[in-house]
Amino acid sequence: MIFVKKNDLYLFIDGARLAAALASEKCDYEISDLCNLCDIFYLGGTKNGLMFGEALVIVNDELKKNFINLQKQKGYLLAKGFIAGIMFETIFANENGYTAGADHAFKMAKILAHGFIEKGYELAYPFESNQVFVKLSVSEVEKFKKVAAFELMGDIDKNKIARFVTTYRTSKKDIEGFLASI
Repeated sequence: MIFVKKNDLYLFIDGARLAAALASEKCDYEISDLCNLCDIFYLGGTKNGLMFGEALVIVNDELKKNFINLQKQKGYLLAKGFIAGIMFETIFANENGYTAGADHAFKMAKILAHGFIEKGYELAYPFESNQVFVKLSVSEVEKFKKVAAFELMGDIDKNKIARFVTTYRTSKKDIEGFLASI
């Protein structure tokens, strides 16, 4: 932040996974703090349970000038964009509405991370969000592919790093069923 201000730059925060970050026990920020930290940010919608869309929040008044015209000129103005607005209005109508889905995803990931540890698997990185990174041997990777979708993120200590992600739709039953099958 100091570098940005010192060098007369704007700070933009990509909000695709913002709700997941805010839901983490490691995060000591609130969504309202973003208005004091950056010039512009957006709130992701789809990873938080909305059908589509992001909400762009322009904090810096200088950046608001002619924004709608610029959007139209560049072809970025969504026809029937009010529908996205209705979704965000609805999600913000409830206390913690924007992070409710991410809070649930975090809780499910925590259960998953603890389940991996209880079964003797080693986490590749400390658990912090709705993403759990686990060290797996090649044979374990093949075994896991039969029961779950996950992404391989590279190698560590002669093992593969598997990335498991929970969402607002992940149920405790899903986690328990997966853990029982591995």
